[in-house]
Amino acid sequence: MSAPVRGRVHTERRMHQLMHDDRDYESGPAPTPVDEEHFCMGDRAATAARSVHRTQTRVTIENWEERGYAIVKMTSRDRPKLLFDTVCALTDMHYVVFHATAGAQGPLAIQEYYIRHKDGRTVDSNAERQKVSRCLVAAVERRASHGVRVEVRATDRSGLLSDFTRMLREHGLSLLRVEIKRQKEEAIGTFFLVTDTGGEVRPEALCAVRARVAEMGISLDVAKGAPGWPPVKKTRAPATSPADQERPRSSLGSFLWSHLGKLSNNFGLIRS
Repeated sequence: MSAPVRGRVHTERRMHQLMHDDRDYESGPAPTPVDEEHFCMGDRAATAARSVHRTQTRVTIENWEERGYAIVKMTSRDRPKLLFDTVCALTDMHYVVFHATAGAQGPLAIQEYYIRHKDGRTVDSNAERQKVSRCLVAAVERRASHGVRVEVRATDRSGLLSDFTRMLREHGLSLLRVEIKRQKEEAIGTFFLVTDTGGEVRPEALCAVRARVAEMGISLDVAKGAPGWPPVKKTRAPATSPADQERPRSSLGSFLWSHLGKLSNNFGLIRS
């Protein structure tokens, strides 16, 4: 993962890289701090999460100065490939994971990472904490099954995915989730789209995109919307406030290691 070979990068990881380069995290939902009470309460947290229609992705980043780590705590809805998406995001931001714990209680996924930048730094400034938090939320939310679903087919070639996503941006559309596979010489993809403000895509916008991509040899068909999480209206990043630089008062490690039997089977579906 740290040194991908040209032409051999995992397709889904490449999608994360394209979306990150497009700075999609800047227009995404503002990150919300982890609820520490739910983070450590186990089964009671799962019961609370079940009462919420949508389990919001939350991120908290704190520095443990004594050991030289930044501690990333995340809670979100549990699903397949969640760990893959999170680690891809951290790796592509040039952070190294030294220790990690991941598990789930009911629908609530809980992750904790001890990280440093490749140059040995932690997460030094409030601006950097905001960026890392927003990038992690974006990486998790990209697989959310909401928005209009379109199915795309084209002869596979170098730069195909980049050309298609650029065309979407030119028409004011954003990607929330993508599934891509290759059959012989043909690339087949399923994309979930919203507008760049998080709203519903209008039919005329889809017609315009279909006409443009047809000139590039790409066929686009609108499929019935898949059930999933409701769209999230995108907001500006909240004003930052001084972060607590003291050693975190609680850690998930001891809690989850005592609950290894309850680790989510979803994480077993991860493919690298």
